[in-house]
Amino acid sequence: MAGFAGIVKKKGVNMEQRKIHLYVWLGLAILLPISWLLAVLSIPDAVEQEPVRGDIAAALPIVVAKKESGEFLIRWLRDSAGQREQVEIFITKPLESPNTTVVLKKNAADTQLLGMLSTRGFYRFTLDSSQLQLPGFDLVFSDEIKLKVLRSVPLRRPVIQ
Repeated sequence: MAGFAGIVKKKGVNMEQRKIHLYVWLGLAILLPISWLLAVLSIPDAVEQEPVRGDIAAALPIVVAKKESGEFLIRWLRDSAGQREQVEIFITKPLESPNTTVVLKKNAADTQLLGMLSTRGFYRFTLDSSQLQLPGFDLVFSDEIKLKVLRSVPLRRPVIQ
């Protein structure tokens, strides 16, 4: 043990260590409140974020036809002047395929992409002027990723006698 006598230090804190300890605590006492204040001041007032789904168009007043098919409630709507028509789809429960595409099919060769369906809620698609006064059409719901047709729903204008 005699050989280790020079290596072993005295117990306790010397004056230089006390001075360093004091300066560290004084520095922390000044820097911590300043950094806390800067962190609070850097919080933005308002965050501008675009909605996931845009605003939905108002529903037209007259129901031309309606149909229920699985998790879809579908209404074919028009205005009182007969100048505008739209298809309204209400999803009642979560879809099996969360990226369902809706296509309006007038006949085998003439189709038009209406849009995408994702979450529950209302979706309204305005029909262009070439589809006004159609006797009927099919709405084809498909999954373009898996390349499969999920459902085809025929909508026909009622015959007025």
